[in-house]
Amino acid sequence: MIGTCFFEGAWCAVSVGEISGYADATLMVVGTQTVQEKYAEYWQSLQAASGAPAFTSMMIWTEGDSYMQGAYDVSLSKLIADATYRTVDDTAKGGAQMQEIVARLLGAENDNFRSRITVVWDGSFNGLKSVDEYVTLLQDGINGLAHNHFVVIPPLFGDKTIRDALAIEIKSRWPDNTLDWRDVLGDYDTAIPVDWLAKPTDDQVHLGLGTMRKMASAIAQFIQSKDW
Repeated sequence: MIGTCFFEGAWCAVSVGEISGYADATLMVVGTQTVQEKYAEYWQSLQAASGAPAFTSMMIWTEGDSYMQGAYDVSLSKLIADATYRTVDDTAKGGAQMQEIVARLLGAENDNFRSRITVVWDGSFNGLKSVDEYVTLLQDGINGLAHNHFVVIPPLFGDKTIRDALAIEIKSRWPDNTLDWRDVLGDYDTAIPVDWLAKPTDDQVHLGLGTMRKMASAIAQFIQSKDW
């Protein structure tokens, strides 16, 4: 028997005889739909009837570059799911520039994710022309969400002067929605510390499992502190 569902239908209480527990609602089917899909329809109908704001889900959408998507089998998106016990869908792409990230944030193909808590981390500001252009593009992407349940993490990899300038501008525009990686990991000058990296002898850019777990935990705490 399926009981109460939580996190907009992501998980449901279930029981079989005297055994009870919780199950992933995306794996349970009623008719031609999963339980999560049916619950989402019900939730959306309630929101429409009440005229509630665009934010309608405790599920999470992640966007960015390889820092979010993952490298060397270390996916921050998956670690966020583990840390929050929530459904997380990731549309980040390795090597993406901010223009591409914004295109996905605004793209019709991602309409189903736009009402979710959104976490954006562009780990490297590759393709940057100016700090103002970068942050203006990011502003366009965030405006497309139509809600304030989002987390922005400033870039970590690259020239320190630009990194610092971007962090200052991002914090200035979104003071209540910025999670600075420096507050979690500490800062560095020219080279990412070896103990932060996944493959320090081969790759001086991508972060390792321990480092990403710290970031996922900080993101989970940030979301929970907002009661999202």
